[in-house]
Amino acid sequence: MMEKDPILISAGRFTSRGKWIHPRRCLDSSELIVMIEGMAVLEEGGRTYRLSPGTALVLEEGLEHAGVEYSTERVSFYWLHMKEFSTAQVPGLQKQTVLKDAYALFLLFRLLLHYNNSEVPSAVSQHLLQVLLAELRLQGQQENEGQNTLVARICEWIRINSDQPLTVSEIALQFGYNEDYLSRLFKKHYGKGLKAVVDEMKLLQIKRLLMDSDLTLAEIANALAFEDYKLFLKFFKYHEGITPTEFRNHYGEIHTNNR
Repeated sequence: MMEKDPILISAGRFTSRGKWIHPRRCLDSSELIVMIEGMAVLEEGGRTYRLSPGTALVLEEGLEHAGVEYSTERVSFYWLHMKEFSTAQVPGLQKQTVLKDAYALFLLFRLLLHYNNSEVPSAVSQHLLQVLLAELRLQGQQENEGQNTLVARICEWIRINSDQPLTVSEIALQFGYNEDYLSRLFKKHYGKGLKAVVDEMKLLQIKRLLMDSDLTLAEIANALAFEDYKLFLKFFKYHEGITPTEFRNHYGEIHTNNR
């Protein structure tokens, strides 16, 4: 447990324009960065951290940090600044975390940014900060506990190929296992069958594109290999209970900075 609750100072989403490197600075607040797109290499306290999409890093208050490599590709990440916080206060919270489910953090950031820029009590944003840090800690613990090697390999393959119309039989053939065996394995590991995991990965890709791209719904459907636009709409509504447009419009109020 934390001795004091962290205090949210500011938060937003950064997107680079052209060649970029993180500025050198020493802040009177701690910063959490969660990478969305591109690569960034930072140094803090004599240690170097390489950030790729789906990686989170906590920069400590009072320690100078700086970028050590220029990025020529587009870089985008969520950020927030906190007072009364350090990783040492939170047992199990890692300095750097490779997220098992990056979308969960992305969604919490979108909620936090939405409410932080809306006319609601600041306590709402403070509560969401607590939830976000709890999720970050949980994902770090899951990473350290380790995952079943085969399940982890299959999940990564599904994630990479989720822009294709995958089936359980195709996955079983790819890895040389019986379909029933893989479904039982995933049921034991995730509490859901392999087909449900495939659908979940597809949903994560859809949500990422809805939140973090300007693609039309038809373009997203095409990018993720839906044979029919109406099938795409039906798939999303069935799993989420709302339309893709309603989902995209729900979290519109966020602070964005770029340079």
